[in-house]
Amino acid sequence: MNIDEKYIDKLSPSLPKLQKVKDGVYRLRCIYCGHGETNPNKFKGYLYEKGESYNYRCHRCNARSSLKTIMKELNPELYLQYVTEKFQDIFTPTIEYSPEHKRITKT
Repeated sequence: MNIDEKYIDKLSPSLPKLQKVKDGVYRLRCIYCGHGETNPNKFKGYLYEKGESYNYRCHRCNARSSLKTIMKELNPELYLQYVTEKFQDIFTPTIEYSPEHKRITKT
């Protein structure tokens, strides 16, 4: 399970009728137009993996968004945790020590 799927699972209580269709694809009731409220068997919203992140699209109202944006709107605290974990590797400096490099001191 990658980081995005982990946070989709954590966000699932805020995503109405979320169901995993297959690897990298989830369907749900649209979070913007609410399509599916009158007929509980219709789901027009999809979260799908594209590249290294997830995007959202509703096939009824054509709403489009990224997982980050949805998370920011529905659960800002979870969004901050997600950003911290997702981009931790980018902002964590790596320091390598090489015995060939010696400290130069001024005399």
